[in-house]
Amino acid sequence: MAHRGDFAHQASAIDVVTVGVLGARHGKHQGWYINIDAPYTRSHVGFDTCDMFLDVIIKPDRESWWLKDEDEFEDAINAGIFDEKSAAEVRKAAESGLQTILSNRPPFNTVWADWRPDTSWSLPQIPADWERVD
Repeated sequence: MAHRGDFAHQASAIDVVTVGVLGARHGKHQGWYINIDAPYTRSHVGFDTCDMFLDVIIKPDRESWWLKDEDEFEDAINAGIFDEKSAAEVRKAAESGLQTILSNRPPFNTVWADWRPDTSWSLPQIPADWERVD
């Protein structure tokens, strides 16, 4: 069980690992950023999720990596936000995402390292009622 305030989520596994390409906006690949999230749910403005605190950063050489915000994750465990089972699931999701990058498996092989956003794309606008929770 992971919870914050009046939000609670029960899941058998933390099954969402978001992987970003670092440096794509600046033209030089700087590595990957793995964010662990609770499963996404649909909302009136798109999708909602809950960050699980723990992240992984991997350098382009795929040999150098570290856990980011591990101190915040430990604080969350100590505060009772995660029980032992949920904390283990978050760590397992981080390890799974890390192994995908380290093994150079698609889609996170060189294909995404070279990707750049189309310069003609405009930034999306946030709806006026974005903070409303259904």
